[in-house]
Amino acid sequence: MFSSRGLHRMGWAHQTYAEFLSAWYLTQHEIPLTQIKELIFSSEDPDPKLIPQLHETAAWLASIRTDVLLRSDVSTDANVRSSIVDNLLTQYEEEKLWE
Repeated sequence: MFSSRGLHRMGWAHQTYAEFLSAWYLTQHEIPLTQIKELIFSSEDPDPKLIPQLHETAAWLASIRTDVLLRSDVSTDANVRSSIVDNLLTQYEEEKLWE
């Protein structure tokens, strides 16, 4: 999980570990979606955009939380796709979708 970054220094062996754990932390600590949006979207633009360095963290959030929808590659696994569609329809019916 970790690799040496020099004398007395360690880092993630792969950035994916940090991205997943960030999304997991936000989910486990029940951080509100409005606060997550403030963290992962740029506030410097009148039309907020996802911060490029956080695309993978956002993708992990979308796979962990049912209330997050993103533009991303969708799995080709039929069960995963079915689950995504079911969750999207539920969120739509409950008027909880946001861009």
